[in-house]
Amino acid sequence: MTENSISGGQFESVVMAGTVHLHSGAVQQHFARMLAQPVRRFVNRTAVLDSLDGWHREDSEADRPTVVVLSGVGGIGKTETALHWIRRQVAAFPGHQLYADLSPQGPSAPRQPAAVLEQLLSELGVAKDDRPSGTEELAARFRSLTGAGPVVLLLDNAVSAAQVRPLLPGSAQAVVVVTSRTRLPGLMMSHDAHLVDLDPLTVEESRELLGGAAGDAADVVLRACGGLPLAVRIAAARIADALPGELAELMVQLTDGERPLDALTMPDDISVRDVFAASYRWLSPAAARYYRQLGVHPGGVFRVEAAEPVAELVNSSLATPLGDGRYRMHDLVRQYAAECATLPEHAEERAAAVGEVLRRGLLLAAGVDSALSGRWRYEPEPLGVLPAFADADAAVRELAGQREAVFGAVRLAHLEGRHVVGWQLGQALWGFCLRTGAHRDWIDSHRLGLDCAVRSGDRLAVARMHFQLGFAHLDRALTDPDHDDFGRAGEQFGSALTVARELAHARTESSALEGLGLLALKRAQWAEAGERFTEARAALAGIDHPRGLALLTSHLGRARLGAGAYGVAADCFLTAREMFAALPRPDVYNQARSLTHLAECRRLERELPAAVAALAEAAELMKGEGSDRELGGIHLRQGDLLAELGDRAAARVQWQAAVRCFEGSSDPRGGEARGRLG
Repeated sequence: MTENSISGGQFESVVMAGTVHLHSGAVQQHFARMLAQPVRRFVNRTAVLDSLDGWHREDSEADRPTVVVLSGVGGIGKTETALHWIRRQVAAFPGHQLYADLSPQGPSAPRQPAAVLEQLLSELGVAKDDRPSGTEELAARFRSLTGAGPVVLLLDNAVSAAQVRPLLPGSAQAVVVVTSRTRLPGLMMSHDAHLVDLDPLTVEESRELLGGAAGDAADVVLRACGGLPLAVRIAAARIADALPGELAELMVQLTDGERPLDALTMPDDISVRDVFAASYRWLSPAAARYYRQLGVHPGGVFRVEAAEPVAELVNSSLATPLGDGRYRMHDLVRQYAAECATLPEHAEERAAAVGEVLRRGLLLAAGVDSALSGRWRYEPEPLGVLPAFADADAAVRELAGQREAVFGAVRLAHLEGRHVVGWQLGQALWGFCLRTGAHRDWIDSHRLGLDCAVRSGDRLAVARMHFQLGFAHLDRALTDPDHDDFGRAGEQFGSALTVARELAHARTESSALEGLGLLALKRAQWAEAGERFTEARAALAGIDHPRGLALLTSHLGRARLGAGAYGVAADCFLTAREMFAALPRPDVYNQARSLTHLAECRRLERELPAAVAALAEAAELMKGEGSDRELGGIHLRQGDLLAELGDRAAARVQWQAAVRCFEGSSDPRGGEARGRLG
């Protein structure tokens, strides 16, 4: 038998291990001391603890009890947060310190209030023969015994407000901390409870909790744990206890996107998987089905349609609302959902869910692409009704909000052998990638799209994906000095041209020639660029493609500009701008780009005020087009010209605007703009 000390006196030990309480002897003190000691290593939650302090202070001054609900997904650290707060406030709790686990077998098997009251009354020294029968009578006796003086009660793993209400003490000085995987808003209604949702730890907080156990592999471990305190603690314990060979296998499990839950398991003890399983078993059949369907959803952010039972997942802390109909699911929670979905009895359900995820992703990508330009897309069959957007900016924001899911859908299609939708997704992501410069996702998605096209056997799809992948490499070569992609771009454009000519598909032949012309432009091969653009225009003879002709007119102007034919170049840019404006749906983005090229022509002609005017008009047009990098480039050029004209103050305004546009981007022009500002 051991002796522990805590403020309030000496008492014989009460050990809490998981959900089991082992009492080494009868409590001899006047006041019950049922709370376990908090863990030694505890990080963050400072804001939460401060809020609890403030609420307790306000409630004490108002002579009313404090009731707090700490909610969050299993493993987020609700109980430890409660214990740490009670421990740091221990001087304020000289009376009874009581504890009860309300669902030791998980939320699907909650304890009845009467059984919990029997336990609490026993701890308060009420003999079994002296206890009344019935929940209401037991609750009244409990309130009577706790009706005077301070008392703290930790109710762990509550499943409903109805389960908690009969357990509340009678004293106005009582403090009740309830932990639950649900938010229990009913307690706020009936007892003015304070609700706190616990979030995952940040990377640095997780690193502090992990300690030095993982060494150089810490980043790998932390990515796998996703800020879930239980996962971090299990990983630290397993790493510390692992033999060299076991450590290597553990790292493999953590880095394998499908196996982190295997690593986050303490043999013959607790596991992250078991914690999630308890929440899953509590779901209704409809919510459980929806949860499994989300297991195939690529990415942690998803959008909900009206009929889907997301509210139950939110209430169970398995999903978090982000606003605008979007929700987030923790990566490990989603990983467990994926495991549930792969069970043989759910095979048909999973296949249907994959199809639905890909359908939604394709419609969104195609809708955004259509909103950004009127370009032609190869569609063997109609896709259906595409979503509409107020403007290009709104379209870009919508896809950006679901970026992980939509690009992940390309990987999912490739993995699942849904090759037709795989290349269609890659094709449809063109407009978004071009506007945002998302080169890593752009190239990765188009490589997979190209492979899907090859596997589908559709040669025209192969040619289209070769062209788009070439453009991705070309664009990265222009903006990222760490990559030399010109050669790769040329290979892809060449392959697209070969296949297009084999198929006698003039539109794709023109696109491939356009790409080769742009590559020649970047290599300052002005004559070759002009020839390629002229060939591309000729390939469109007899095809109703006014937007393509407008693009090629603008490109030809750039070739003439490079060759020093400024007058011819300016005419090309002005003509292209008029052609873009005259399209059935005016192409504002490329109007702005034509004006940007015209400004460069005026600069070289030393007509600096005219160049500034052209850029100012281009900036106004580009503002609503969802391309911060293009707008940032315009502001940067405008600032440089204003500085050359001697208007340093106006130049700084433009450079500051450029910095804002490039914020968060790897585009080197952001650094140039900051450098101009000093």
